[in-house]
Amino acid sequence: MKVTFEPIGSEIVGLELSELELAWDGASTGSMIEQLGFKPDESKAYMQFSIQHAMPSVAGPTMKGNYLAYHPAVIDRSHRGLLHQQLNLEHRIKRYNPEQVSRDRIVGAIVAVKFPPQPPMGWKIGDDAQHAPAIRAVATIFKKAEGVPRVIGEHQGSKEKWNNSIEVLYKTDDLGVYIPSRREVIAPLSNLDEAGMKDVVYRDKKTNQLMIGKHQGEQLALAPGGIDGAIGYDGVGMTKTPAEREAEIEQVLASRAEVQGELCSIPPEMHMAAMIRWVRFATAAGRRATARVREVQISGTVKLGSVRMEATPEDPVLVCVNDRAGTHGSAPYEFLRHLSSVEVC
Repeated sequence: MKVTFEPIGSEIVGLELSELELAWDGASTGSMIEQLGFKPDESKAYMQFSIQHAMPSVAGPTMKGNYLAYHPAVIDRSHRGLLHQQLNLEHRIKRYNPEQVSRDRIVGAIVAVKFPPQPPMGWKIGDDAQHAPAIRAVATIFKKAEGVPRVIGEHQGSKEKWNNSIEVLYKTDDLGVYIPSRREVIAPLSNLDEAGMKDVVYRDKKTNQLMIGKHQGEQLALAPGGIDGAIGYDGVGMTKTPAEREAEIEQVLASRAEVQGELCSIPPEMHMAAMIRWVRFATAAGRRATARVREVQISGTVKLGSVRMEATPEDPVLVCVNDRAGTHGSAPYEFLRHLSSVEVC
């Protein structure tokens, strides 16, 4: 999770509800992607996710060692600012850390956001972090961006689990401190002296970043926006090590498949199989041959008789069928080929 202390101005400019937001006004469960009518194609995929769970959820430790928590009223007041912000890999934006990041890894954008409506009695901090109100969002992912096929393949193939991490902007004037055991926010920071917590917030000597410590043995958390303030967003980073434990990628829709008239998500090997139907290759005798692709495997050991091949997302193994063998009186036969050794017809 990246945090910056650049000011976002005295006010957050309100955004009009987009047609996309208005189109999804159903229950808090279900597929936003499908209800909004988004459809993936050869160039783009869609990801639905939940992120930035409100208090009592505490995100941390972050990459800088901090702990952060957000009051539900602050998220409610601010969440529309996430719309149209960038989606990146592992927070790799050169401007964030120019000494260590040589180039941007932006791979998409946020195209829809939703947060639960305020309860009749106003926002209160609950007791269950897992079920705390959270932003539900949809991002479009640029499938031809560097690294995207690998990320989608790893996540959907369960080889590696990716998640999301929010990138937040806030003013130090609106900053508070969250006390988990009391479900209480002290804001602004000037009120810490009266509460006997004068030294729990301090600046790191190397980075000059505000840090949060412990009080009477309890780890506290910074509360961007306090209770009555607002926050801004830089974007969302796809990462394998999110600071927020409750964040979740709910659905990745990477290819079209019609099932009883509805759009559904399918694993990447099925998506590749839909694209790779026939392949051309050179036989051991040096002749050109053509075969039909029956199956695509993107991970693990693929076995066919005594032949074994290792499949990876970068170089899948194709189970090929020589249908034309049957035209000469012999039965069709199957064989394995790496994608890198064939030409897709």
